[in-house]
Amino acid sequence: MKKDDIIMKLGIVHILDSAVGMPVLSDALLDMGSGLSDFFKAHLEKFTESDEVKRCRFSEGSRAMELIQRCSGENFIETSRQLCEKLYAVMNANIDIPAADVAVLIFSAEGTDYFGFLKLNYRTSYTHATKSGEEGRNRNEIILQKAILPSGGQKLSEAFVVNLSDGSILLTEKKFEVNGEKKNYFSEHGIPVKDQYGYVETKCISYEFGFPDHQEVTTIAFEPYLVTDELDPENSNYKIITLKMSASAQVAYDSMKKEAMSLYFTSALFDLYTGQMFP
Repeated sequence: MKKDDIIMKLGIVHILDSAVGMPVLSDALLDMGSGLSDFFKAHLEKFTESDEVKRCRFSEGSRAMELIQRCSGENFIETSRQLCEKLYAVMNANIDIPAADVAVLIFSAEGTDYFGFLKLNYRTSYTHATKSGEEGRNRNEIILQKAILPSGGQKLSEAFVVNLSDGSILLTEKKFEVNGEKKNYFSEHGIPVKDQYGYVETKCISYEFGFPDHQEVTTIAFEPYLVTDELDPENSNYKIITLKMSASAQVAYDSMKKEAMSLYFTSALFDLYTGQMFP
């Protein structure tokens, strides 16, 4: 979604810092002035337009799904608090998960209402501070700030938006250590979802220059797209291409590989939009 299409409606921010020992939850909505609205719009566009965004749906019986489906202007604050309390419980038990402010939003884009959950992980940076010294003299210093929010130009590593019309989710997340194991805790423990449309990389496709044209091999469901296109270091007559494709496409591709041990593709006949592959 593009930031120019987004209209902010409601917003609230909660502080989730494990060092504090408890979440600092707000009881009041944000004053969504133009500057703050632009800040959130930039983050929404940045992660929803990313190639790495996952398309998901809530798992059956998900408490987060129930809360969000029932969310309205009247219970928005309480809904946001309950979601953040659940997430904080996971964070507090696993110290590797970074502290953050969480912005919970209701907004619309192209006539559709969305529920947004942006985890703004803290970063450290230096800034100036002025102190009064002896005899009324000012003393300027450089100090370290440990709770700086990511700028609008940075892509968030943890966030999701829910289409309130059909329940579909756009999700971005990062693995952190949970109970001694690297996990996507955000979707597995914070807001349980099923990754129905997430993309995976496939790196074992090659094609030979000058191979005959127009011989269709297969059409793979959903849209794969090119990630890299590099010469094979072991044979300069070949190129190795890396694809990203949906989980469903990956299953179809794996099945296809069992039937054909070696496939060759010409780049000119690789249709990124229809998902058709031609040797």
